[in-house]
Amino acid sequence: MHIDIEDLEDVTVVTVHEPRLDALVAAELRNRLMDLVGQGRTRLALDVSRVGFIDSSGLGVLVALLRRLGKPQALALWGPTPAVDRTLRLARMDRILTLVPDRDAALCALRE
Repeated sequence: MHIDIEDLEDVTVVTVHEPRLDALVAAELRNRLMDLVGQGRTRLALDVSRVGFIDSSGLGVLVALLRRLGKPQALALWGPTPAVDRTLRLARMDRILTLVPDRDAALCALRE
């Protein structure tokens, strides 16, 4: 699994370079994200623009991350493809996640 991690002052930007967030990559992604939080990174911006599919395993990673961060406003996602956006909305994740159109909006939302 390939992700890029960039620290921008008080926000950690994570770019996911996987076409699918499913059971094959979810456990590794979860571990890497939890490691970031364990290192003291408390605001995460996830670029999911390269993810074309997400299943319940991928959604579980997001829920676990939200729980670990302790507050919904500590996580922002941007760039979901139409299929991922539809899945997030069907699962009603749009009610607990901060979904924004781009990186600047994610950084702004996390710094409010």
